[in-house]
Amino acid sequence: MAVLAASGLQMTLPPWLAFGPHWLLPALEIGLLGALVASSPGRLERRSAALRAGGLALAGLLSLTNATFAILLVGDLARGGPADRCHAVRMYPDFAFPQMQQPGLAPPGWQPAFTDYLHVSFTNAISFSAGDVAPLTRWAKLMMMLQSAISVAAIALVIARAVNILG
Repeated sequence: MAVLAASGLQMTLPPWLAFGPHWLLPALEIGLLGALVASSPGRLERRSAALRAGGLALAGLLSLTNATFAILLVGDLARGGPADRCHAVRMYPDFAFPQMQQPGLAPPGWQPAFTDYLHVSFTNAISFSAGDVAPLTRWAKLMMMLQSAISVAAIALVIARAVNILG
């Protein structure tokens, strides 16, 4: 399931991040997974050197691909995101901070900084709401929903584990 989820997420990345056709690496990963499952349909046994090598190759390919995509995405965020907002490249902001809505709350020319976005992220993860900052774009709303879903899942797993230990 993890391989299918990782491959599916890789398919959703922007085309400029792809090495060749955007489906190539996910297809290799799913193909390698299919070969491993077909060679040992019941349970993957570590006794076979070929299956072990295939499993290690799959884990290595997934890890290398995800690490490369993470580096490229972080690099793009550093070049875009805050720098674009600072130079007003985008017409509309992703978030509406109170200081943007009521200029008397902040010095002239106020721009959100890292700590402002960290606060938005923290309050969204803890309270499952945007707090004092309103997400304006669909992208921002979807990312906040995803963050809340991850927080709920993490809390549910901790509670489930605690109940399992106590029960």
